[in-house]
Amino acid sequence: SLDRTTEVSSFTGGSYYLIEVIAFILTHLKEKLLTDHLKGNYKSSDFDWVITVPAIWKARARRMMREAAYMAGLTSDAPGITRFTPVGSPLPRPEEVNPEKLSLALEPEVAAIYAQHQ
Repeated sequence: SLDRTTEVSSFTGGSYYLIEVIAFILTHLKEKLLTDHLKGNYKSSDFDWVITVPAIWKARARRMMREAAYMAGLTSDAPGITRFTPVGSPLPRPEEVNPEKLSLALEPEVAAIYAQHQ
């Protein structure tokens, strides 16, 4: 099962914590949105963020996704994750800033809502 200590391997052979890989992706997406699309007129904390997760994910996997979002600085104006923690070292716990600005939604429910509005 997925949790904050789940490890993944890269095609180059390196091992990383999945939570940090997800946090890096979320950080990149956040920066693209704020810089390229919104031209720096908004801050990350100006938004309410919704992240979809598979319905079959257990509570621990959902918690991992929430932590990755905090690591990425989605709900704060922090820059987000900038480096990987070496596998085997303890993972830092992110501060939960503005938790009311982050929601997790189940993918089938989001798909149904989308289909209703088409």
